[in-house]
Amino acid sequence: MGFKEFYEANKERFLQELKEFLSIPSISTDPAHKKDINAAVDWLKNKLETLGFETKTLLPTKPSLGKNANPVLYAEYTVDKNKPTIMIYGHYDVQPPEPLDEWKTPPFAPDIRDGKIYARGANDNKGQLYANIIAAEYYIKEVKEKQYNIKFFIEGEEEIGGPTTNEIIEDSQFKDILAVDTLWIADGPWIAHNKPSVVYALRGIAYFDLYLENLPQDIHSGIYGNVVLNPANLAGYVIFKLKDILRNRIRIPKIYKSVRKPSKEEIKLVEAASPTYDEIKQEVNAGVVTPYRRKGTTFPPLVLTGLKPSLDVHGIYSGFTKPGQLKTIIPANAWVKFSIRLVPHLTVEKTEELVRSYLQQIIPKGVTWKLTRLFSGDPFYMDPARPELKKLLEVVKEAFGKDPVLVPEGGSIGLVTTFARKYNPAILMPNYGLPDDGLHSPNEKFNLSQLEGGAKTLVLYLTKK
Repeated sequence: MGFKEFYEANKERFLQELKEFLSIPSISTDPAHKKDINAAVDWLKNKLETLGFETKTLLPTKPSLGKNANPVLYAEYTVDKNKPTIMIYGHYDVQPPEPLDEWKTPPFAPDIRDGKIYARGANDNKGQLYANIIAAEYYIKEVKEKQYNIKFFIEGEEEIGGPTTNEIIEDSQFKDILAVDTLWIADGPWIAHNKPSVVYALRGIAYFDLYLENLPQDIHSGIYGNVVLNPANLAGYVIFKLKDILRNRIRIPKIYKSVRKPSKEEIKLVEAASPTYDEIKQEVNAGVVTPYRRKGTTFPPLVLTGLKPSLDVHGIYSGFTKPGQLKTIIPANAWVKFSIRLVPHLTVEKTEELVRSYLQQIIPKGVTWKLTRLFSGDPFYMDPARPELKKLLEVVKEAFGKDPVLVPEGGSIGLVTTFARKYNPAILMPNYGLPDDGLHSPNEKFNLSQLEGGAKTLVLYLTKK
């Protein structure tokens, strides 16, 4: 039976199973959802065992998160130990759904409308993971001449930086089962609706929490304003000093000196694949976009998000914040959450060193401050000329009927660098999502056409000679 016929014959079951999976609120950022984490693992375990996989949960000998560590679900289907093995990565944890009032339907009550399924995790990553499970089911049941052994490596901490996952990859007790020929990752969107994207590079991340304190308690702004330094004002000043938003450049000294210089050929490749600023503006309904210009040249968006480091503030908290009410105070303290996305040669350790040194220069002496790195991961790069990438581009074109592009992705997948360093497999990243899927946002979705196309992509790769 061909894949199209197989998919149509089982489509209703596939959608029902995906709804079941998406209904589990497996939120890794909140320990209160530990039972839901376990439920997601059990759901996957039962599904894969039904298909003929042998499964087990993996935890390092001494996980840094202790009892809060979320296991990796490992599964394997062996055809012949002498044949190459492809390991399919995914994650069963999801982002928190807030703000809840912006969802058109409840985030954990999956809803299908207009050919799309809406739920938290629909794209990131349960929908894309389930597409690969569909492909594995077809491969096991319908393909006679099997060329690959298949494994799954499904983690539950991607949304919190993957500390346990990286410890598992580093743990020597698992080296025999994790040494594979190919690592397959579908965990992101295409660069544009008409451009299927195959990723050859990922930015890393260093995520920080900055605490500023100048007082033991809030004080009267009329009596002490202009005399006592206001930590909320200081937070704004620090943000201003971290990034020049008009020139779109990070102000931290020496941070660009460690950045890899791409070749002219790579820059041309990225420029050809890049969407325009107007397309991105329309895609996210933004009022303003921020082109980067240097020496008379305007760089396209994909150069900025894939080949350059970026700094973004994610949250600011200080003082009195109730909407519609007022309180005239100088707050005692302030918090700023920000991250820097990293590119090759700009490591997490080097970045933190530069950030700390700069903060020491710009924060007035006498202010109490603390910088905490909440999570991090180094960047990843693979030579775009590798033959595995050529084969992948061919099957993506056949699966979706559109010419794919090789792209560097602005997001981060922490385990990729660890896997590459430890086991050196070919790492293939064919994204199945679309740019308007709303990852991490209310009304996250996954187009059902992408579910089918993603599954077909993996089937073609497994069966192509």
